[in-house]
Amino acid sequence: MIKVPGFFSRLPIRGKLLMLTLLTSSVAILFSATLFTIYQLTVFRGQLVREASTLADVLVDETRLAMKYDDHVAIERSLHSLHDDESIVSASVYGQDGKPIASFIRTGDDETIPESAGESAEGFLDHYLVLFKPVVDKGQTIGTVYLKTETFGIYERIMREGLIGAIIMFGSFVVAFLLSTRFQRQISTPIQDLARTVRLVTNDSGGAASTDVQSEDELDVLVAAFNDMLGGIRHRDAELKRSEHYYRSLIENTSDVITIVDADGVIRYSSPSAEVVLGVAPESLLGRSLTSLVADEAHDAVAETLARVQRQPGNGVRMEVRVRHADGGWRTLEVICNNQLEDEAINGIIIHCHDITQREQAAGALKESETRFRNLVEHAADPFFLHDLDGQIIDVNQRTSDSLGYTRDELMQMNVADLEFCGDQEGVSAAWTGMQPGESRSLDAVHCRKDGSQFPVEVRVGLFEYAGRQFVVALARDMTEREQNATDLREARDLAEAAHRTKAGLLANMSHEIRTPMTAVVGMTDLLEGTGLTGTQVRYLDVIRDSSETLLSVIDDVLDLSAIESGKLALSSLDFDLRNIVEGAVAMFAQRAQGKRIELASLVDGDVPSALRGDPGRLRQVLVNLLGNAVKFTEHGQVDIHVTRVKETDAELWVKFAVRDSGIGVPAELQTQLFQPFVALDDGAEDQPRSTGLGLTICKSLSSMMGGEVGIDTNPDGGSIFWMTACLEKRADTRATAAQILGDRHTYRVLVVDDNPTVRGYLAAKISSWGLRISECPQGPEALELLESQARAGDPFDLALIDYEMPGMSGLSVVRAARSNSKLMNTRLVMMTPLGEGAVDLQRLDLDVDAQLIKPVREKQLQRILRELGENPAAIGLDGGIPDTDGGPEPFDPANSVVDSEYRVLLAAENPTNREVISLMLRQLGCRVTAVADTEAALKAYSSDPFDVAIIDCDMRGMKNYGLAAEMREAANDGSHSAIVALTAYSSAGDKERRIQSGIDDYIIKPLTSDRLAVGLEKWCEKVAPTSH
Repeated sequence: MIKVPGFFSRLPIRGKLLMLTLLTSSVAILFSATLFTIYQLTVFRGQLVREASTLADVLVDETRLAMKYDDHVAIERSLHSLHDDESIVSASVYGQDGKPIASFIRTGDDETIPESAGESAEGFLDHYLVLFKPVVDKGQTIGTVYLKTETFGIYERIMREGLIGAIIMFGSFVVAFLLSTRFQRQISTPIQDLARTVRLVTNDSGGAASTDVQSEDELDVLVAAFNDMLGGIRHRDAELKRSEHYYRSLIENTSDVITIVDADGVIRYSSPSAEVVLGVAPESLLGRSLTSLVADEAHDAVAETLARVQRQPGNGVRMEVRVRHADGGWRTLEVICNNQLEDEAINGIIIHCHDITQREQAAGALKESETRFRNLVEHAADPFFLHDLDGQIIDVNQRTSDSLGYTRDELMQMNVADLEFCGDQEGVSAAWTGMQPGESRSLDAVHCRKDGSQFPVEVRVGLFEYAGRQFVVALARDMTEREQNATDLREARDLAEAAHRTKAGLLANMSHEIRTPMTAVVGMTDLLEGTGLTGTQVRYLDVIRDSSETLLSVIDDVLDLSAIESGKLALSSLDFDLRNIVEGAVAMFAQRAQGKRIELASLVDGDVPSALRGDPGRLRQVLVNLLGNAVKFTEHGQVDIHVTRVKETDAELWVKFAVRDSGIGVPAELQTQLFQPFVALDDGAEDQPRSTGLGLTICKSLSSMMGGEVGIDTNPDGGSIFWMTACLEKRADTRATAAQILGDRHTYRVLVVDDNPTVRGYLAAKISSWGLRISECPQGPEALELLESQARAGDPFDLALIDYEMPGMSGLSVVRAARSNSKLMNTRLVMMTPLGEGAVDLQRLDLDVDAQLIKPVREKQLQRILRELGENPAAIGLDGGIPDTDGGPEPFDPANSVVDSEYRVLLAAENPTNREVISLMLRQLGCRVTAVADTEAALKAYSSDPFDVAIIDCDMRGMKNYGLAAEMREAANDGSHSAIVALTAYSSAGDKERRIQSGIDDYIIKPLTSDRLAVGLEKWCEKVAPTSH
């Protein structure tokens, strides 16, 4: 709290006078207003009691007779008459037993009446007056009247009158304040003016300040005496300041240092410019010897100069001396000493120091620059010429003399035209004609030596102006060695290109020589597989097939690396579905992962569009490589791929693909080398083939071509995270969205039951991105409890996705437990089962599920399950989750082939083994095959008989540049257009254009498999009608 005496003592006298006046007036007015308000409240409340009592007496008189004869209607009529009086809140008439007979409560009021009558009394309760009046007849109380009226009118009147009183009080306060302010100034103003003037004079800022009082009392005498004192002080101060300012300006406004030393050379004064010139404060120089500031070699000279000055009073002595600066450098000063020892005011030697350091440095720099330029010109590797606009040589360097064989004196007498082969004055001067000072240009010329030999030069000429004249400076570089180097480089380039063509041809031939016999190996393997083999024999065939695929992958890597190194690998630009690409790549490893008991999962974030444009084949190649490595080096746990958006523009989208595994990890020292050629990890398994070390190198190159990069991070949970980014083009997606596909099923509630947190989380993220309500459970018992609790709560799950393989309570047990619970009969159950060796036949198990999904789960299959279960619960059988063909072709079955047995196929293959194998494959498809061994037979057969499809081997003799296909098209003079399909060992850049020009419709890469041949043949058999025979 503020202490009043201390606060009051700190107020100025004007505030004290004003505060005393206002405080006295305010207390008096407030006290009077309080007494008047209390008086009014008492009077108004008494008046209200009288009015209410009178009204109650009237009501008693009106109800007395009615109560005597129990006329309740009359009593109600009497109470109803109170409705016109708005101050009455409620009223009631009680009988002789104290119970209410009739009552009145104003409509809209939240009011109740007492349950029994009280004694005769009145009183104020909250803001109401409550009154009980007995009804007396012949001295006997036969009832009671209760009346309750509001008192708000009293307080409103008091507030209204109080407001008027407050306004009057405020006006009185304002009048008192104005009068007090006016009259207290007669006392406070002179005192305040006097105090202000004293402060101004004390702070040396009073100037012409004075105090004036318009009165004739003691204050006037005091102020007059004070003003006289101020006048004397101002006069003396002005004279002193004028003198001080004059002499200080002379010293402080000069850039030179002025010091005063005594006869012993000790500094007694230094001007402020010492801080600029010497870098030290002037005060720090006081008391120091003058010789302590100069260089050691100048001590004696300074001492001798001071002695000579003392012998010559009034005369100046000049000298130059070096003085150390505070930054450690030296300054050169021109010093003038003047003896003023006999002047009593100075009594010392005045030393005037002028800094000439910059002048000395400029002279030294100019000399050094000239020397440096001369050395630069003299030691230049190229000849240097300085000549006028007429070409007359003014100066040259030694290199010019050595290069041309002339002496310097001989060159100074020559013109630059004399040095040009077949040169003339007019032709040479054209090199600098039209140039402006500061410009330069280059030209080629041929210089002649003194012995008559010639050599090519590149001349760089520049024009500059000096002392009103224009000169040309030229540097001539001997181009003999550079031209020879250019010739050598061209020869080396031609040699490298020839070597590359040789390597490309070698690789193409190697691919052909390996793929051609591999066609027989792979083809016979497929044919043998359909002949009813034992389990051991099937295993042998699997080993042959796996080894063949490994060998082919090595060939593909080598060919891709060669194309990348030569810069001939081009990316295509095609529309594709990103989710199909990712899920298809994952599906390729489903059986291999299941064999190792590894979980596979994929997630494409909801903000990543599916409809994009780029090279889907190369993108799939990178993903397959990364996923293949992850599965290969993971023995247990999981492998998953997560696709996220990095950044985007209006036309492009940068996407990141992160493949995470729980495998052996990558040592830190190997991570920086992993993407270099022929560097591969070793998983330590003796039964696994070693990698060529080219896959990640190709991934890095392809990612770079896609505008991205690749890298590796350490997985905190163990293993590694291989990632790549790619820049893909956006495109409009005209397909139906997930919300449109699901329709009103976007309100479904779905439960995902899976013990693997990654698989469970990815599925939940996919489903929630479609707008469905999603819940997760890691275990069977917990899932059953959640299903039942939500059913009891009236918000059951519409669908439950249950993993077949879970520790503890398996998915099979969860489904059977759920089906035995009547509360869960409306919940659709979908079983997620593995693919391959772990595949489950739910029909054989007699399991009551609504659908089956094959893991890893694909978005389209999941959407189809949700859509069709909502439309028709019986629409999906237990095979509803079989993956579609986006992940690769299904195993070949001749019974499912669309190839008609009437189709005729011409096969032209030079290798007899391949010809036999492919013929067997075609006949197994149901085709009628005509096989020939050379181009002449093929052309003859094609010309004589009609065929639906012609399959020709591109590596036959006579097939250079697809010549056979062109001749076959020319031979078809009947206008028919049979499909021509080429068999090739390698498809390089530019092959597609050459195939189109020669008339080839399609191609199939060797080695052939039954699946690949069936797919390629079905494509064209669907487009042509069978040839009639």
